Amino acid sequence: MRNSAPRTTVLIPIAAVACLWMATPAPAAPAPSTERGAKAKLDELKAKLPDLVVEWADREDMGHAWFSRARQISPDEAKITIVLKNAGTPRNVVTVFARFYNGIWVTTHFEASWPTTDQQRNRAAHILLVLIDELAEK
Repeated sequence: MRNSAPRTTVLIPIAAVACLWMATPAPAAPAPSTERGAKAKLDELKAKLPDLVVEWADREDMGHAWFSRARQISPDEAKITIVLKNAGTPRNVVTVFARFYNGIWVTTHFEASWPTTDQQRNRAAHILLVLIDELAEK
C-alpha cells in the first residue's frame, strides 16, 4: 500500500493558486451608457468651443485662433485641437487632452508646437484648460 500524502501536498498549493487566479477580477470595459454619455457630452462641448477659443485668444493676446476638432481617442479620453496664427509667424497647434470622469470632460494636460520655454503662451494654454473645464461643467 502506497502513501498518497506527497501527491496531495503538491496538489493543494496548485489548486490554491488556481482559485486565486480565477477569483481576480479582470478590468471591465466602460458601460455602453457611459460611452454614449461621454460622446453626447463631447458633442455639447464641441458646439461651444469655437466661441470660447476666439474669446480666449483675444483675451490672452494669442493672435487669430480657431477650434479645429475634438475627438474621442478612447471611451473616456478625448483630444481637442486648436490652431493659432499670428501675422508673420508659422501656425501653432495646441492639443488639449481630456478624460471623461464623473459625468463631465476634465482637461488633463496640453501639448503645443511652440518652444516649451515660451512662458507667455504656456500660461495662456493653462488658462485655456481652466476655461474648457468651466465650460464642460455648465
